[in-house]
Amino acid sequence: MLKYLPQMEKKSTEEKGTGGKVTRQITTLKTTLKHTTDNALMLEKSIGEKSKEADDLIKRLESVETEARQKEQEIFSFQMDNVLSKKMQKQINSCKILKMQQESKVYEELVNNKFKASANSEALKSQIVAEKTQSEKLEAILKDFIESKPEYKEVISMLLNWE
Repeated sequence: MLKYLPQMEKKSTEEKGTGGKVTRQITTLKTTLKHTTDNALMLEKSIGEKSKEADDLIKRLESVETEARQKEQEIFSFQMDNVLSKKMQKQINSCKILKMQQESKVYEELVNNKFKASANSEALKSQIVAEKTQSEKLEAILKDFIESKPEYKEVISMLLNWE
């Protein structure tokens, strides 16, 4: 350590002459520290604003997503009702075709004098009355259903007007 003592004393005398340099360096360091601190505060503020914007965007996306799901559900429900209506209409048309074919066969037999009654008229009359009563009960049930669920009025009215 004694070996370096003269060099240290030499440096300390040099530093006394450079007192202005040190003051300038301290001033420079202070301003640099101030600028760095100001920049850090601005960055924190900017990050906070960006974070708030991101949260707002997430909320908007969630609301749009919810609305889209609701619209999809409405469209799906409408399409299912439409498909059900078409299927019922197809069944009604199939039954009408079958009825017409049977009537056509009976008329053809009548025209060609080949028709033979398979039951007596009293039994047929009682069966017709029973079926008519059952049809009236079904119509009443369907009308009650229409009153309770008006959205199915169009579909059910097809059943009521079915011949």
